[in-house]
Amino acid sequence: MADSEPEPVLARPPAGALRGVSARTRSRGAAYFRFLGIPYAAPPVGPLRFQPPKSALTWKGVRDALKFGNHCVQFDLINNQEVGSEDCLYLNVYTPKLPEGTLFDLLPVMFWIHGGGFTAGDGSDILYGPDLLIEHNVLVVTINYRLGAFGFLSTGDSVVPGNMGLKDQVMALQWVKRNIASFGGDPNNITIFGESAGGASVHYLLLSPMAKGLFHKAIIQSGAAFCPWAFTNQPRKNALRLAASLGCNSTDSNEILSFLSKVPAKKIHKSSVKLFSKEDMKYKFEVIFPPTVENAADNSCFLPKHPLILSQTYKQEIPLLIGSTSKEGYLFMRELFQDSSILRKHFEATVEIMRNFSINHVSHDSLKHQIKKFYFNEKPVSEEILHQYADFQTDVYFGLGVHKAAQFNTVNSSSPTYRYIFSYNGGINLGKVFVGASHMPGASHADELSYLFYPRIYDLEVDSGSDDEKMQLQMTQLWTNFAKTGIPTIDGHPAVSRTWPAFTRQQPFYIDIDKNITVQKEPFKERMSFWEQIEKQVTSKL
Repeated sequence: MADSEPEPVLARPPAGALRGVSARTRSRGAAYFRFLGIPYAAPPVGPLRFQPPKSALTWKGVRDALKFGNHCVQFDLINNQEVGSEDCLYLNVYTPKLPEGTLFDLLPVMFWIHGGGFTAGDGSDILYGPDLLIEHNVLVVTINYRLGAFGFLSTGDSVVPGNMGLKDQVMALQWVKRNIASFGGDPNNITIFGESAGGASVHYLLLSPMAKGLFHKAIIQSGAAFCPWAFTNQPRKNALRLAASLGCNSTDSNEILSFLSKVPAKKIHKSSVKLFSKEDMKYKFEVIFPPTVENAADNSCFLPKHPLILSQTYKQEIPLLIGSTSKEGYLFMRELFQDSSILRKHFEATVEIMRNFSINHVSHDSLKHQIKKFYFNEKPVSEEILHQYADFQTDVYFGLGVHKAAQFNTVNSSSPTYRYIFSYNGGINLGKVFVGASHMPGASHADELSYLFYPRIYDLEVDSGSDDEKMQLQMTQLWTNFAKTGIPTIDGHPAVSRTWPAFTRQQPFYIDIDKNITVQKEPFKERMSFWEQIEKQVTSKL
């Protein structure tokens, strides 16, 4: 169903009056209101580049909130072009009803953080149309945050401590906390959720003292601070490489900051992309500027210690729903589906990434031998073992990090942790279409997104009564019921219509989200046990 002719509507948050529009959901024609491109922080330009976000100025009169704000500077993977502006710190509010009178029941707030490897993505409805969620009577907020060097460059000291993009997310949450009641949202019932780098961001927000008290529930989808692409111990190395590539060979952090502050944004972005060659990127996945521990002692510090240390010492009593897809690894096999001759080199690069990230006390050859024996039954690395290779890629880049995040949360939080694996292979699995894996079984990275959102870039109308429509209803009920109550349930479902067992180390329950949703035990049991044995080898050598 197409949107009806929009009618203007006003909201009056403390930040200033906003003019939005009425709309209708594409799926069922339910009425809601859209307020787009709302500034939650001052534009991080000029002297504010590489700095923590500053509060946005309030405004007088009525500000139009009719179109999305600028993308942050990035390479748009969908349209294959460079886009964006440094002036990009905007959020969007979608609400099924605006407050009327003093007896109005405020709505649960769902605060979405997009993925994209900390280098791409935005909060617009290109991929994240709110239609399916809105129909469950929740308010949805989506945001932009700084990406790439602009969001995560760090000189490894207090000059540019890094994590600006994560601090943007905190600033957006603070804005929501102050203003969302004016849109009908409950500032005391905010659920943060995100996928991939957005999922890792949710994990970081759970660990950061800076975010304490800003949200009440959390959903982590296919990402965690423990994933090898989501953290670096050596941020300074790439900051120096970037500065040198642009003509500054100084190792003085203040000189580097002064130099990079004057370079045009497009030049910084182009040079950032070139730090890894296209040949390298065929074989391995690394984020050039990910989050890092900050060398700062004041209130501007988002991540004061390594996430593993924070996971064992810092507590937020927040109910958590956390999971991944069954075949995340397809994301990194796009080149392999086109040319399997690079498989052996691809395998060698992945082994080295994992070794460098967390298990560098095990030799490359030893780790390689153990992986081949466990995943491939010592068969040669060839096209014959692509299914098993997908499991290997799934675990290295996502599965192990998500599993460890869930385990640590059960130890340090008295609030429940719920686990899921999304394995449904339907007609609108978003990730499999993108990577060319439609012929493969299971669910790829990002496949669950089109069962939660309406991505307007694709024509994803589903047939009434189809399995895909049923999955959309089930997924959105799980997510929105969790936002409402802290328990992920599906109305009338035989397995999950009421509280189902939480995930603990002693009783590791999870739900398998497939055509038939079932409660299972010990997700990826043998594979996680394999990596736990590898880590024991590391411990014995320390």
